[in-house]
Amino acid sequence: MSKRTEFLAGVSGERLDRLITRSVADVSRRRVRALIEAGSVFVEGKRCRIASRTIELGARVVVFTEPAVELSDPVVILYEDEDLVVVDKACGEHVNETETTSRISLVQRLERLRGPVFVVHRLDRETTGVIVFARRLDVAAELSRAFAEREVGKSYLLLTELAPPEGIVSAPIADDPRRPRARRVASTGQEAETEFHVAARTSDVSLVVARPRTGRTHQIRVHLAHLGAPVLGDRLYGGVSAIRVRCGSAPGDTEAASISRVLEVPRVMLHARRIQFTFRGTERTHESPVPMDFAPFLELGLALPTD
Repeated sequence: MSKRTEFLAGVSGERLDRLITRSVADVSRRRVRALIEAGSVFVEGKRCRIASRTIELGARVVVFTEPAVELSDPVVILYEDEDLVVVDKACGEHVNETETTSRISLVQRLERLRGPVFVVHRLDRETTGVIVFARRLDVAAELSRAFAEREVGKSYLLLTELAPPEGIVSAPIADDPRRPRARRVASTGQEAETEFHVAARTSDVSLVVARPRTGRTHQIRVHLAHLGAPVLGDRLYGGVSAIRVRCGSAPGDTEAASISRVLEVPRVMLHARRIQFTFRGTERTHESPVPMDFAPFLELGLALPTD
């Protein structure tokens, strides 16, 4: 049996557990109930843990036949007060629940620790770094407005093989009709602006600061691919998964011939380093430390920017 099964409800008003038992081969009703309780069932894109829920005709149901899993790393809280929780997001973690995977989301893990939180912006699954959650709806509305009106400053660190041109890229972004998960620069897309600055570079790799002025899905990644300098590890947009780097001169080599080695790229090397905004009259800046998987590249001689 497939790990992921998707189907449309063929009748109206049937209980979720009965519908799955009837629609998915080789699974008992007892097993179905266990999967529902474990968070492995989605109805219309939302995780559902109620076996007795009645399902409407045509509703899309997704079943993962393995229990929902979560990252073993603890949730790292950078800052919190009665209004906000600021988290250092780990690689591989979805911010929201999604029917494309049975993994427990960051929101769900955080709510176990701190109660209800509300999403006001997002990071891609492989992107690490600082992310802000609201603890109340009124706070969420206020912060969402600030994001929409471009009153929030965001700064990302990333690695590329080729150094991109510096300055502001203004290039609209739209869904890529040829690739369901991807986006592309297109004249018919939404307005998108990103400022790029090359903070440091060697002959093999560049450390780049990106400051998005809009918040389109995959914006930084799409703009860099458009510039011919995709993020290291970003295979969706042409980034390499390994890079050959020069390591200096071999000891005792009078001709100082350079030697090299291959560095594996563990993920999309994009990190949300800093976020700045004004909240109820107070300037706030929250930062995330550079993750350890950047270290092998920084050790090549790339100095972190001070601003």
